Amino acid sequence: MMEIVRGRIRAYDAATHTADVEMARGPAAWLGGLPVVANCPAGFLVAGREVAVLLWSDVQGVVLGPYGANADNWAFNGKLASPYTP
Repeated sequence: MMEIVRGRIRAYDAATHTADVEMARGPAAWLGGLPVVANCPAGFLVAGREVAVLLWSDVQGVVLGPYGANADNWAFNGKLASPYTP
């Protein structure tokens, strides 16, 4: 089962294009080292920014990109492929 949830960036690693994300469900619910889709610019992944996260029940998930009003006119182009591995 998959689910899209809202989260907030805690930290971003540009070398691996991964992020530590605090889920909106509560400050204790956070995941570290989530891969970020390849077409999401690093400039959007600053601490405190809200993001959309796609979660799977059998693995962690992936950061899809900015969420809400702070998306700075960025549009997801539908490509989920990423050269990065968690």
